Amino acid sequence: MTRGITVTIVDPTTGELTLQRGERTVRTLESLSEPTSAVAFRRCDDKWLTRRVFTDVGLAVPASQRATTPQANAAFLDEHGALVVKPRRGEQGRDQR
Repeated sequence: MTRGITVTIVDPTTGELTLQRGERTVRTLESLSEPTSAVAFRRCDDKWLTRRVFTDVGLAVPASQRATTPQANAAFLDEHGALVVKPRRGEQGRDQR
């Protein structure tokens, strides 16, 4: 118990938890909770949309590009020296296409 919050693991295979503090209870699935709106979920699920939301409010984001031609991809790698390849949609290493 931290900060008076009791954590109960409902299902470790899905990441489902119950958080309780006093009379208030919130169910969660991994990083999502009941108060998370569909708009917030959609914004987080799409990396390009997340990137736009961050840049629109002035947050710094790493250089990125969508994979296109082998030549464009090689030029991006040459410019930045290293890269991480991720699917546009998905979370925690799982592609959600």
